Amino acid sequence: MEKAEQYLKPDRSLAKLDQVAQKMSDTEWARKMAGAKARLLQRVKIESPRPPRS
Repeated sequence: MEKAEQYLKPDRSLAKLDQVAQKMSDTEWARKMAGAKARLLQRVKIESPRPPRS
């Protein structure tokens, strides 16, 4: 993507993101993201004012 850095927050850079990305393997990142997704969905489920549709 051209000029991707313009979409980052002011204190972020592509170089910093690359450093973070190199700290874990793809599998480790996938596990971390799956855990975050599960926590988010659990929180949404708890906070939902209506029961789920069947």
